[in-house]
Amino acid sequence: MRYIAIDPGVVTGVVCWGTDFPDTLEWHELDDLRDVARWVRARTAFRDDVTIVTEKFQISARTIRGKVFYDSLYFNGWLSIEFPDRIEQTPAQAKGFATDKVLKHLGWFNRTKDGHANDAARHLVYRLVKDREPHVIEALKGLAE
Repeated sequence: MRYIAIDPGVVTGVVCWGTDFPDTLEWHELDDLRDVARWVRARTAFRDDVTIVTEKFQISARTIRGKVFYDSLYFNGWLSIEFPDRIEQTPAQAKGFATDKVLKHLGWFNRTKDGHANDAARHLVYRLVKDREPHVIEALKGLAE
């Protein structure tokens, strides 16, 4: 099973993790949506065991008052067409559970300029726990002790 998690935006964080190599997390921050699309397609080609998780972009009073970044909307629109079975999660779901401490415990914390790769990793962790993925559940047991 392969999981891809995406934090879309002007700079998009992407991570890929799979049960075939559970000790390896691939992560990137990409600033061109075409590069993100190529990255996702390369990791889903010829596979039917991929779960894609993306942050749901929510238009709120705060986003309307500030500069609205349409990249997130465009990207999630593309995903909804090319990968209609993708799973959308809110920022609160991911950030509320997968804190820096959790990411560091898993060895998945990456200090980057804007933290988008970490935000994608947070979505990944939240989904893996919801799916009761044994590798991650076992690794997180040590955090509770």
